[in-house]
Amino acid sequence: MRRTTPQGRPKAFTLIELLVVIAIIAVLIALLLPAVQQAREAARRTQCKNNLKQIGLALHNYHDTYLKFPASMYFSSFPAGGLINSYQQSGGATTHGPSWIVGLLPYFDQAPLYNQANFTQAIGAPVNAIVTSANLTALQCPSDSYSNAGNKFQDTTNMGNNLWARGNYAANGYGPGSYNGANWNGNTYYNNQNVNMKGPMGWNGWGGINAVTDGTSNTVASWEVRAGMTSGDIRGTWASGRAGASFTINCNNPGGGINSGDCYGINWGGNGGDDVLGCNSQPNQGMGCWNGGDGQSGPKSLHVGGVHALMCDGTVRFINQNLDGNTMAAITAQGDARIPGEF
Repeated sequence: MRRTTPQGRPKAFTLIELLVVIAIIAVLIALLLPAVQQAREAARRTQCKNNLKQIGLALHNYHDTYLKFPASMYFSSFPAGGLINSYQQSGGATTHGPSWIVGLLPYFDQAPLYNQANFTQAIGAPVNAIVTSANLTALQCPSDSYSNAGNKFQDTTNMGNNLWARGNYAANGYGPGSYNGANWNGNTYYNNQNVNMKGPMGWNGWGGINAVTDGTSNTVASWEVRAGMTSGDIRGTWASGRAGASFTINCNNPGGGINSGDCYGINWGGNGGDDVLGCNSQPNQGMGCWNGGDGQSGPKSLHVGGVHALMCDGTVRFINQNLDGNTMAAITAQGDARIPGEF
């Protein structure tokens, strides 16, 4: 029975009892918060995985239509638009054609947006601003807050006046390649690459499932990437097929058989790790770079321990960031005859 005062009222808590109660509540909150955060991250990671699955379905439906994968970025022609004279020549970034994701838009319920694209002009032309600025949650990993609608890219020097929305999924490319801000190195083009270096998609070139001779379950079609942390950093812009925007290139671990420069594999973000024109170096945030030209950008995410990868068979796997360099090179190349072990 609770003690009462002579007047019959309950006795109040003492200061010590109150402090004990507060301490217990604080301990419970401290124990509960990490669990809540982990549950939220698990949900975000699941959504990110589902996004890639939808992209995989779109990629296969595209392949059923054209019997090939899209190019990571077009310079000369586009399957649905015929010859594109305005960016037929190599040259400055304002002559770039659409990215691989632009080509997939009709295959993941974005046909109205696709129909607003003008494929006779560069993707950075003002007429295509409605496409480049479209914020599509299906292309954004919820774990990466920098891919949200409030962090759009704009660089009038290299990419025109358009605003560019962000995404977190990139075509699996190849190495080596370079772009110095004005002229493309002809060896950059996909068709000039050694078969030991090619992924399924590349600049101004493409292959089909029949070219994935290492097996569709052993070859990556698309890697997860991070969005640039400032408005002037192009990384993560889904409508552009440039390195780091929606294309990974030349970023395998040393010893993996592909030139890796100073990028050491998955989630590497040290100084110079990405070579992306105009990028903003944030090595303390895992987003280090050299901004003097394009030609190197690797898989990245804000998930703990690795990144999601869409395989050519449509499955999505979580790839550990400590993956052996030889294995990473094997799953990047589609026809190097190296069958990876367990990964």
